[in-house]
Amino acid sequence: MSSAKTFVLLPALNEAKTLATLVPHIGQTLSATPPFEIVVVNDGSSDQTTTVLMSCAAQWPVRELRHSVNQGYAAALRTGYLHILGVSENPQDRIVAMDSDGTQGPEFIGALVGALDGGLDAVTASYEMPGGGVTGVPWLRRCMSRVINAMFQMAVPFPGIKTYTNGFRGYRVSALRRVHDQFGRRLIEDPGFPGGTELFLKVGQSGARLGEVPFVLHYERRGGDSKIRIGRTIWGYLRLIFRAKRRFRPKS
Repeated sequence: MSSAKTFVLLPALNEAKTLATLVPHIGQTLSATPPFEIVVVNDGSSDQTTTVLMSCAAQWPVRELRHSVNQGYAAALRTGYLHILGVSENPQDRIVAMDSDGTQGPEFIGALVGALDGGLDAVTASYEMPGGGVTGVPWLRRCMSRVINAMFQMAVPFPGIKTYTNGFRGYRVSALRRVHDQFGRRLIEDPGFPGGTELFLKVGQSGARLGEVPFVLHYERRGGDSKIRIGRTIWGYLRLIFRAKRRFRPKS
């Protein structure tokens, strides 16, 4: 696995302050296990995101992909994944997607990469499993997360998977290529935060080997106000459950 590359994908909207510390933290974490590249999708930010990334790129392998206007979390993920699939030269390369708000620590990237190198095709980080934890999440939001995840477990069960909605995930490039071959640019169709879960479900339904690793979510570290609109996101997850249970429609 020494020649395999790790791509870290960060969708970002006005996260310049957090990226200024997060990107170097990721670089320091992965510098012991090169090669790696940090791919930031600037989703129409109006702050100093580009300036911060240019500064970081002087020391770390950072690539910025820009949306001229805000297109949403799922579109940023899709742009990042399609770019990486276009430049990756090794089917054993890994992609780790994480939030840019500082709530998910780069120190857990190694666990995701280790699970992929150990034979999994896709892995999600979970704060609910033994060894995981969470701080700062409002109780109502955590309860809603548990309910939605329980619904996914019943409607679209995968062995060993209990966490469907967390955005801290790792994929083997070969697994994403199989899904891309089936769906093309409709790799992710949902426009909102459920889009990340949609991709995870498509990978799972392609026959990929899935797993979970524990991590600690520090919600109180987020760089700004949450960009999730609770009502819209819950409705999006419910719609996704219905679609996934009927299975997704391949490209024509």
